[in-house]
Amino acid sequence: MTLFQRVFYSLLLIFIAILSVSGTIALRNMVHVVLLGMFIWALVEVDKRCCIKPAELWREVPWALRWWIVFLLLFPLWAVEGEVALSELLLHWSESILTWVLAFAAVIILGKNNLSLWALTWASPVPVLLHLTLLPLAMIGIFSNKFGPEDGLSAIWDTLRSPLIHPTSIEFQWRSILRFTGIEPMHGNIGYPVTQTIALALGCLTLALRHQSSRGIWAAWILIALCLTSGLIASSRGTVIFSILILAFAGCAALLFRLTPSNMVRGVRNWKKIPGKWTLPLLALTALGLFLWLFLSVVQNDSRWQTMIVKLKVGLNIDRPIVTLCNGLQNEDQELIRRISKMKGEAYEREITDGLLGQDGGRMLLQRVGVQLVWENPRGLDGSRDAYEKIIAKKCGHPPKQLFSHAHNAWVNLALSIGWLGAGLLAWVFVAFAVLGWRALRSGGKDVPLGFSLLLLAVFWLLRGIADAVFQEHYLQMQAIMLLGIGLLVGKEQNGHRQRGVRV
Repeated sequence: MTLFQRVFYSLLLIFIAILSVSGTIALRNMVHVVLLGMFIWALVEVDKRCCIKPAELWREVPWALRWWIVFLLLFPLWAVEGEVALSELLLHWSESILTWVLAFAAVIILGKNNLSLWALTWASPVPVLLHLTLLPLAMIGIFSNKFGPEDGLSAIWDTLRSPLIHPTSIEFQWRSILRFTGIEPMHGNIGYPVTQTIALALGCLTLALRHQSSRGIWAAWILIALCLTSGLIASSRGTVIFSILILAFAGCAALLFRLTPSNMVRGVRNWKKIPGKWTLPLLALTALGLFLWLFLSVVQNDSRWQTMIVKLKVGLNIDRPIVTLCNGLQNEDQELIRRISKMKGEAYEREITDGLLGQDGGRMLLQRVGVQLVWENPRGLDGSRDAYEKIIAKKCGHPPKQLFSHAHNAWVNLALSIGWLGAGLLAWVFVAFAVLGWRALRSGGKDVPLGFSLLLLAVFWLLRGIADAVFQEHYLQMQAIMLLGIGLLVGKEQNGHRQRGVRV
């Protein structure tokens, strides 16, 4: 690679690494601007700076993505509140669009042979590794977990500097690590990189098996184990549940496409020479056992896990969900809670009631009300992140008694924000990339590892939106940089576009 490519590659990995780290908005925006500036410079001297001509690569961009970006650009023309929609396009959706452009630029500048799946994988879990690095300090009482949205990387140094300057002030005290999130005020900033990294690491695992690399096999397994451990410690139920779902889906896909170690290399003789061919199943079983032990330990000490099903059941059986959201708990709601709680005491009933006001039961209410609001607002509203708040306040005729900032369902949020068509187009984008990954797996060629990761990523983001607001803020950028970046790499064997090498 040329010096220009090396600099671009390094900045790209830094951008990916800090996407989910709190307090880095200014830094990642600056890196984003520099990368796009380098792309513009490369277009001016395309023969010297780029490995692929933009016109050639443009043919490989899925039509679903093209229509999605066109829709976002035109949505303010027919939005219910057009001026607000235009403002949201400039301030919110433009970041996502420019990140799709950045993913396109990365493949143009670096080429399809220089952009490594392993590099993308190791850049993704930086929030996870930071979380686990601070964990021992938190366990002995040196590092606290009192960070807010305004805190970030600088807060780490401020927290650690005092014990370094005044060692005698350190009071070592063993503390519980349950719900420790490091510098992150929201466990989602750890949770989403966790599952994304697992999807990427599984692709790297198949790559390591193909190359018979014992180091690669161990690295992939260790990275997956670290991610699962981080999600459990942060006590992010969504992270644990969806990570398990993705692992289960990956197992089914591996069986369907025969992605077994013996089929990853050619010939029985080669299979016999695979490093760790007998330790690999043992390692998997050991990791599964440790995960189950840690999972059960967390569940026993976290009442949210123990009462989750009951809370969801209460939210599902509320007779008038809109009335409950608008005016608070009704008498029949409290009677339902007492009946489902089965007379387990006031403390248990209070736990279920609190869940209806802000946790699992409340989320179930939001899902039910959200579907009705989406049906009543096919055009959406104004492209904003707070479209749900505006629409539910109008529906109630006053600010709702149970006030939520969003519907805790990304598809409901998206449909209320930009309408049925917008939500359908984004779903088409994820499906298109999933199909691309599926075809790469079915081909059985060199792109199987890339296709495996692409399929898992697309399925993850498609499903994760059911339980949380993941189609906003930097999550949109995470989706864009990975899906298009890997998606364009997957097409290299099927499309066979000519690539022009760049001399060092």
